[in-house]
Amino acid sequence: MLFMGEEYAETSPFRYFVSHGDEELIRNVRDGQRKEVEHFKWPGTDSHSPETFLRSELRWEQREDARYELLLSFDTKLLEHRRKVRAFSHLDKRSSQAAMFEPSALIVERWNDEDRIVIFFNFDPNPARLICSIDPGIWKRQLGAADSRWGRARNPTPSVLDATDPVTLDVAATSFSLFHLDEGVPH
Repeated sequence: MLFMGEEYAETSPFRYFVSHGDEELIRNVRDGQRKEVEHFKWPGTDSHSPETFLRSELRWEQREDARYELLLSFDTKLLEHRRKVRAFSHLDKRSSQAAMFEPSALIVERWNDEDRIVIFFNFDPNPARLICSIDPGIWKRQLGAADSRWGRARNPTPSVLDATDPVTLDVAATSFSLFHLDEGVPH
């Protein structure tokens, strides 16, 4: 789930704001919000104040800045895969599995009939070497968070996996690589 502007790293804070006309409701919302944030020791904001609304306004021009445009392009590519790849759009939990590797790596497999994807995640600040078995076949990397087009130095994960035996692959620090079984790769 993305909050407004998160797809390009919007810098305006997203604050809860309201425009009720009932004074008692306004007071109750303010009290409830104050109580909610005091536990976290966060500074409160007045949810009925016009300034709260104005501080939360998106600055659409940020999307044009190269620093933000890169993340927007990346998120757009992710959403494109979500729309086009059947294994993503088939939401039956029985058509997916996940396995933890090492303390900070995760492998997620999803499928819909013959359409299959596997995603290798590395949450560690250091590269990870994973050895695992996936369905036999030729798997092509469709997207990698460590690809140079996303501003990373280089992606150590191969662009093609031949999964006739267990595969060994390196996954860059704090990244993921998404592979699609070749028979299911959209052209």
